[in-house]
Amino acid sequence: MSVLRYIRLDVFSNQPFTGIQLGVFPDAAGIDERRMQQIANEMALPETTFVFPPEAPETDARVRIFTPTQELPMAGSPTIGTVFALAGAGRLRTSADKTVLGLGIGPTTVGLEWDQNALRFAWMAQPIPTFGPIVTDSVGVARAMAIPTGVYDVKLELSGFGSVVEKGVALRVGVNEQIVPRPAAQGVIARAAGDRVVVRERERRRSAGDVVVAGFPV
Repeated sequence: MSVLRYIRLDVFSNQPFTGIQLGVFPDAAGIDERRMQQIANEMALPETTFVFPPEAPETDARVRIFTPTQELPMAGSPTIGTVFALAGAGRLRTSADKTVLGLGIGPTTVGLEWDQNALRFAWMAQPIPTFGPIVTDSVGVARAMAIPTGVYDVKLELSGFGSVVEKGVALRVGVNEQIVPRPAAQGVIARAAGDRVVVRERERRRSAGDVVVAGFPV
């Protein structure tokens, strides 16, 4: 039986047992897609990444990101966490001000800041969001989010997007998201999973006045 080395990290934290957990397989050459999905399911972490030799010119590595159930074209914390794992393993030059990873969405630049020989800070460049069609089935959206109908008659200007969201709109930044303005008093958020809708216990949200922007992949 082959032995696969992996690194486990707490991303976005400098304290153990906090942050977002991530598994990184820094030498994934030879692992096929089916096995990667099996490993990610067995790890049972929010995401697990697999690092391969670069495929595209001017990239330093090919990185594939898996949740326990599916592959993602990109995601923030796994990308940043993988860069820290590679830096800790001595796979990045300490004089480099950036690294370029080949993600599912294509080459993605991650800026680097070093403290002597240790990586101190990293940030990734993300594609400009593109907006899809307005979702008109407000009753269906309300049912999916387990909230009453009739709470969508608000408009919210998203800072940095320069667009007004009314009722609901599909947003894509590598991963499809559904943004629905709604009163902050409501309490749950739903994730679309194939033809099912799974209500999550913890809400991911941004306060914006008296409403909350709720996003769930579609």
